[in-house]
Amino acid sequence: MSLRGSLLAAVEAARAIPDAPGRPGQQPATRRQIERRIYEWSRDEMRFRLVLDGQHPSGVTYGQLLEYLADGGRDFTQPTTQLRQAVALVLRQKFAAKGVLPTVEQLERTAAPVILAVIERRFESGNGDIRVEARSPEYVKQLQREGRAGQPVGVRTGALRARISRAKAREVVFE
Repeated sequence: MSLRGSLLAAVEAARAIPDAPGRPGQQPATRRQIERRIYEWSRDEMRFRLVLDGQHPSGVTYGQLLEYLADGGRDFTQPTTQLRQAVALVLRQKFAAKGVLPTVEQLERTAAPVILAVIERRFESGNGDIRVEARSPEYVKQLQREGRAGQPVGVRTGALRARISRAKAREVVFE
């Protein structure tokens, strides 16, 4: 699925999320104020981590595997500019015309499926919007011997990608 396709799916998922209750006495806001709040939150304040349950076939937890990959130059959960822009786009579509500033809870609930969609895209060929460390020549030869040389970087068995794609096995936690 293309990044555009991932974002379209995320937009639909975000639209399906019921609005979190607003704060009592929420102040009216102009569209410009709402867009400014969304821009600031998505650019500066949004902090998250991906939580995956279960154990990878290699024996480590999926959380440990993500940390291992990040330490090796393959951080599939990094909050890139493109990820932040995708989140801001969906937030603007959902909240810009509401007339009140969205709460942090509303921003987080709407951002989570967008973040997941972008992270899933990173496991496709080309690795989406992130740059990853190249494979070592020795590892490329090993993959050729195993018949897996054409797989995207970071996808050896496909188990991590499958775990990220399963709705009940993942969660975006905001910090």
